Amino acid sequence: MWQRFTGPLGLGSVLEHGVEPEYDALHVGTTDATYARGQWWMWCFGGNRERRQTFAGALLDYLSDDDVFVSWVNGLYEGDRFGMFFTTTDRKASLFRSWLTWSRNALDLDPPRELRWVDGTRPWDAKGIMTRHVQRNPLDGGATRGRWLMMYTALHGDPTRNMERSIAAAVSDDLIDRRHTYDQPLFSIGAKGAWDSGGVSAPQLLKVGRELRLYYFGFPPPRDEATLPKGVGLAISRSSDLRGFERFRGVPAA
Repeated sequence: MWQRFTGPLGLGSVLEHGVEPEYDALHVGTTDATYARGQWWMWCFGGNRERRQTFAGALLDYLSDDDVFVSWVNGLYEGDRFGMFFTTTDRKASLFRSWLTWSRNALDLDPPRELRWVDGTRPWDAKGIMTRHVQRNPLDGGATRGRWLMMYTALHGDPTRNMERSIAAAVSDDLIDRRHTYDQPLFSIGAKGAWDSGGVSAPQLLKVGRELRLYYFGFPPPRDEATLPKGVGLAISRSSDLRGFERFRGVPAA
């Protein structure tokens, strides 16, 4: 079972939001920690109260006047380079787009390239990808064959489902062109009344022996927020099959 670590900063945190005019004066969030060159690198994102180009601390800002933010970064280290994935969306949130940029020093970034589907979108990810976890593929064979495996938060395209979030997988050989592993999400919202019946997102996948462990963020629908928690959940596949995840029937870990 997980236990909280009390950090040295406010309310026990290890990283606090900044102060104006810094880019993260309003909030700060994190996704991945990457081990490279003998130390850990934590990839984080943040925002402030003004929509403006930021020159106080940010490595990367929104790409065009149509974008609302650059957020949900993920990092990896490959071939003596740092790769940084990130998400953008337009002012109407009509489509969430995923990008990749490279750097030799994690500071000076190459021009970003947009990730693209080689087999088209699906109804359950037609609005795009919000977050993703990319790693060297620990699986092999069949639909999961590819150098890289990406678990991602898929946003449903049906307006009546309010961009419902599920977790799906894709594979890639070059980190740009990707294809779906299966024609359905691998992990969906919980049953009515469950703490994660509003959405499941932010996947992190670990392979331990033959077992796959999927950690994720879950939350209830708005009508149940006063009575149900938001938290971190765990699903386990006992057979190294991405289609075999079953929820760990414990208390949410947050």
